[in-house]
Formats: sequence, C-alpha cells, structure tokens
Amino acid sequence: MMSTLGIITLAKYKGLIPKAKQVIDQLIESGFWIISKEVLEEFLREIGEL
Repeated sequence: MMSTLGIITLAKYKGLIPKAKQVIDQLIESGFWIISKEVLEEFLREIGEL
C-alpha cells in the first residue's frame, strides 16, 4: 500500500509528471484531497520543489 504522496513522488521520479506540486494543487482544487500547509511544505522540500 502506498500513500498519495508516495504515488506522486514515484510518478515524478519516473518522469510521468513534471512537478508534484501541479498534481497536488489539482487534487486540492478539486476538493478530492486535503493536506495541511506544513505537511505540504515539508514534502515539497524533501523532493526539491521548495
């Protein structure tokens, strides 16, 4: 089992998506997904997008 962030990270590193933040923003805007600002910032730092 893999988390949503894990799947997004894997897709980024495999070159399937250019930026994880774009996908996350789409999920948040659609109302499908909720994530705290702190968790999102830490995640983006860890994958080099912040």
